[in-house]
Amino acid sequence: MSRDYLDDKEDPPKAMDNIYAQIKDNEKKGREDLSLDYSYLLFPHNRCSSIINAKQYDISNYQEAIDKGIKSYKLYNE
Repeated sequence: MSRDYLDDKEDPPKAMDNIYAQIKDNEKKGREDLSLDYSYLLFPHNRCSSIINAKQYDISNYQEAIDKGIKSYKLYNE
């Protein structure tokens, strides 16, 4: 996780809550571009949440764009 999103004294679960709050705040302002950036941070968290016993965040509005970005990355880096 980028240190830009995480205060040095902030524990990771609270950081995830803060990132999710940024998504919701950006959606209210119509800033989907920024919300997509934040959802990229929550995507791996959601993928391993059952392993680390953490809550998941609803980023379903961005799932199609995330999938497209992952496929593009894979094609570019093969």
